[in-house]
Amino acid sequence: MKSFLRQRDIFVPDERTKVSIIGAGGVGSWVALGLSKTGFEKIEVWDADIIEDHNIPNQIFLVSGLNKTEELAKTVPSVTAISKYWEGETINSDIIVIGVDNMDTRKKIVETQRASLIVDGRIGGELIRVLSVSPIDFGSKQYYLDSWYPSSEAMELPCTARAIVDVGFFVSGIICNLIRKFLKESKVIREIVFDMKTLEMLKIAV
Repeated sequence: MKSFLRQRDIFVPDERTKVSIIGAGGVGSWVALGLSKTGFEKIEVWDADIIEDHNIPNQIFLVSGLNKTEELAKTVPSVTAISKYWEGETINSDIIVIGVDNMDTRKKIVETQRASLIVDGRIGGELIRVLSVSPIDFGSKQYYLDSWYPSSEAMELPCTARAIVDVGFFVSGIICNLIRKFLKESKVIREIVFDMKTLEMLKIAV
């Protein structure tokens, strides 16, 4: 049985708060674990991907060949598996976390969904970028759209420099922190950029 006694004066989420995570990879799988350990009980994760060998070093999974969301639900009891790709459906959640690779999908989620907070977590090698959008911050959606670029313009990294597990840990920690700050303080951080290689905070926009 989980006890959140030691964090009670820091943060305890409302048991009714529902979080949807779109993508169960290097961002989404660790965010699901982090949110569960923070006390969130209603976490649904969307993805139809099958675990591949190259996923195991930098994602939560230990065995290849299985469905990502189904395995995540076995590991993290708070997770409900939605074993399909998001294709424009309306998501009825308080918070949405974007953990997909495709820039066009990211934009479509922000443009169509009505969650209280949408957090987009991105990893490019050792560079982390997290953007947040909320109706209570009227400029955050436009800020997000102004920073968007199509997938065709994304930097292509060598296949040997795309992912390492400590970056996934770090970005999930940032996302969990942003979510609890929003729920506790109504605070929206529009953008964080952090370089894990140099351990430098490159940007914080509020």
